[in-house]
Amino acid sequence: MLTSRHVILILTLTLALAGCSGVKVKTDYDSTADFSAYDTYAWASQPSESNTGRTDRRGVPTLQQIQQAVDGHLTAIGMRKVSEDEANLLITNDLGVYEKKQINDPYYAFYAIELYEEGSLTLDFIDAKTGHLIWSGTGRRRLRHTAHKIGPYGMRFAETSERRQWRVQEMVDAILSKYPPGHDAVKD
Repeated sequence: MLTSRHVILILTLTLALAGCSGVKVKTDYDSTADFSAYDTYAWASQPSESNTGRTDRRGVPTLQQIQQAVDGHLTAIGMRKVSEDEANLLITNDLGVYEKKQINDPYYAFYAIELYEEGSLTLDFIDAKTGHLIWSGTGRRRLRHTAHKIGPYGMRFAETSERRQWRVQEMVDAILSKYPPGHDAVKD
């Protein structure tokens, strides 16, 4: 049983870790929505997870990992997971992994051109009665190097399921640290 002391400790640690993460988060929300009215949620029926920009599935978090991380966070802030027809808030997600290129100054960087993967996770919260999107948060983070065009090494780092789960948790915590928007929250 979680006591209020546990919930405060979890939220404090989550906010501290989110501030230190490499996740870039953008949120938007309906300023007329009463977020205190949303105390139950469910995952909306949706097609399988997207995989925009990538055909290689190794290293991509599963929908189950994302849902477990979100469920844990929302439970910690006092929300209850219920069936879809009982929920007052429905959640959807979109996941993508993209190949990116960064051009570095050759005088200051080991590699002039660096290829890497960037992961993107979007969580949308929808009012179950009206069907309107009330909150959306997107996190983007560099995942790993894929190869180097210029430089002495062609590196690819091994991806473990533990590391992937840690990255999923880090991204979800960073995104949901901005939910619900408070009176002191700033829209990004």
